[in-house]
Amino acid sequence: SEDLLLRPHSKTCTQEQLDYINQLIGRPWVRGAEGPEAFDCWSCAKHIEELFFGRAMPSFTDPPSALRALAKLIKHHEHRAKWQRVDQPVHGALVELAHVREAFHIGVWLNVEGGGILHCNQRVGVAWDTQLKLQAAGWRGFYYHDWIG
Repeated sequence: SEDLLLRPHSKTCTQEQLDYINQLIGRPWVRGAEGPEAFDCWSCAKHIEELFFGRAMPSFTDPPSALRALAKLIKHHEHRAKWQRVDQPVHGALVELAHVREAFHIGVWLNVEGGGILHCNQRVGVAWDTQLKLQAAGWRGFYYHDWIG
């Protein structure tokens, strides 16, 4: 809806967006799902980037079952040229997450309650977590990518 769409360089979420995020929390992870009833990590990030920021993202409706193969597919996709790696998170940035060095999970950084990552994982589905909470869960690498279109 038009109420949810932000300009690409906005600094935080609107109340309508926060309400929408709260409706998404807990929706299940399903490999290859495109939302809005179920997502995988990529489609959740894609959904938010398109709906909140108007950024077109590619679909991976039949992703490889191995997470590392999917991560490689995303890492080498031509769409990555529209994103620039940055040192600090910015509102709307894609965040790749890694347990060691190789990222195989993705979410969106939102400047909400001090900042955090909206993502979808197999264990809990759609979730919003602070980076500190994700670090406590074993995530060690956080790689931020800002839209340059």
